[in-house]
Amino acid sequence: MITTAITAEYNPFHNGHKYHIDKSKFVTKADYIISVMSGNYVQRGEPAIFDKWTRTKCALNNGVDIVLELPAFFACCSAEYFASAAVDIMEKTNIVNYISFGTETDNLNELKEFSQAVLNENDIFKEKLSNYLSQGLSYPAAREKALKNIGINTPVFSANNILSSEYLKALNKLNSKITPVAIKRTDNGYNSMETTENFASATKIRSLFEEDMESVKKFVPENIFELLRINYTNGQTITANNLSHILNYVLRTSSLEELKAILDIREGIENKILKSIQNNYNFKDIAFDIKSKRYSFTGIQRMLLHIVLNLKSQDMSYFKENGFCQYIRVLGFKKSALPLLKSLSENSSVPVIINIKKDESKLSQKGKFLLDFEKKADNIYFMCQNNNFNRGPNKNYTTPPVII
Repeated sequence: MITTAITAEYNPFHNGHKYHIDKSKFVTKADYIISVMSGNYVQRGEPAIFDKWTRTKCALNNGVDIVLELPAFFACCSAEYFASAAVDIMEKTNIVNYISFGTETDNLNELKEFSQAVLNENDIFKEKLSNYLSQGLSYPAAREKALKNIGINTPVFSANNILSSEYLKALNKLNSKITPVAIKRTDNGYNSMETTENFASATKIRSLFEEDMESVKKFVPENIFELLRINYTNGQTITANNLSHILNYVLRTSSLEELKAILDIREGIENKILKSIQNNYNFKDIAFDIKSKRYSFTGIQRMLLHIVLNLKSQDMSYFKENGFCQYIRVLGFKKSALPLLKSLSENSSVPVIINIKKDESKLSQKGKFLLDFEKKADNIYFMCQNNNFNRGPNKNYTTPPVII
């Protein structure tokens, strides 16, 4: 039995995702595809436009056999934590043979060289990195220039290539036997607003929901368009600005020391954030106001989301040192994948959660901490939904896994 895993957000699911799944299955000759999918929050520091069960249904209807949740604690973080946690889940299943990821390059060896150089940071690299950071460059940009200075051919500087290198780095750290496979993207990139035939980025598609709903149909599989249309029309959606009230409440009631404890808050940026709310209220307006050459808009969004969710640096450091994911949660599966689900349950090195009511008692204290964080994050997510009737609490207890 060959199993290939894909880390994804499906925010929302589109034709490019379908292509990646089909191509991955063909290249690896996989019997099953597992998706390790972000829950209700995504890596760019925002809530997902559609909830995790809706996105799970989209994935299962388009080639994925089992969807596992990448916990919010890691899903809304930088590429290093996001990728490390995803690979950690794959490794702990003990049933994954391949990891497939989308890139802007066909050169897997270049990505491997890049990831190995980042993993084995030498003194010259560290000195160069420090110099570029002191010039005000963002960390990814400074790292890229530092690597070029020591003779490393860096891949095209893009979100997907950065993530790909982090997947490879995580595999190296774990000395994993999982084989990496790179699939070149079909669109013009992660944040591209351009379209190519029937392909568009998730960023472009999210904008089209507001501009021209019918035009979305061209870029998503036919079997899920109606589901997405109904959910969007009914207001079963959320954007970053829906978190504005909570963000402002936390900022107005927190001390500087409390803000400094939040993940990624450093170098006095908490002062800039507090200054910004004097003239800005909406989540995105605050992020735009603070962004700079050193701090990207996405990086600022992540900081603000960490503040909303109370994601602390010391907690992340603990899980980085003591094993990222303490359980594996199944968000949904195909009936035809029951043999795979059985194999997962039998071989996983951490507890497998299918029904929270029954399975959370299996968790260690570390596992309970992560699951409690997930519940809190999900309660915030649904509390801020556009549709009043979708704002009920404790969805993790009332929503069963998706089975098709």
